[in-house]
Amino acid sequence: MRTFIAIPLSKEVKKQLADTQSRLKTLDARITWVNPKILHITLEFLGDVDATKIAEISTTIKTACQEVPPFELKLGKPTLIPNASRPRVIAASVTGNLNSFYDLQTLVQRTIQPLRLDSGQQKAPHITLGRIKGKFSLQAKQRFSQITQTTNFTSLKRVKVDKIVFMQSTLTSAGPIYNPIAEIPLEKNR
Repeated sequence: MRTFIAIPLSKEVKKQLADTQSRLKTLDARITWVNPKILHITLEFLGDVDATKIAEISTTIKTACQEVPPFELKLGKPTLIPNASRPRVIAASVTGNLNSFYDLQTLVQRTIQPLRLDSGQQKAPHITLGRIKGKFSLQAKQRFSQITQTTNFTSLKRVKVDKIVFMQSTLTSAGPIYNPIAEIPLEKNR
């Protein structure tokens, strides 16, 4: 079973990100856009996990998160990942309380390590808006830069992080389908 752990986004945040996607759809490039309904911030990608370990992973992470206080992140401008020279992904950057994000990410990684799951490296938080297929032309890069420089992103929404979600991901030709396995609250000082 293909799984990951994510920070869910509110409907308001998803709407704002859908509006950003609409502006970016004017780029002259082959881009597969992520359905706004499934946008999220990935905390940790677990990959294929034996179905017999799902309950143990959920319980272990839930226990660890009892000591984590809720925090806030903020949406940032769109960015190209891994870089502007060879972009593969268009993403919304994430700012705000990044120390709390990295603490939570590290906690999750340490928690799943004894279960013999490969945990990844720390990755900067972002929200994947679209995946670039093929070449991203100089004109597309210039248009991307123009959009991000001329659009007012000062009213971007805050992301309240008071829970994480353990998700199952099923890949289909129409795009991924995400099903929540467990919703895990951040409970310290509640």
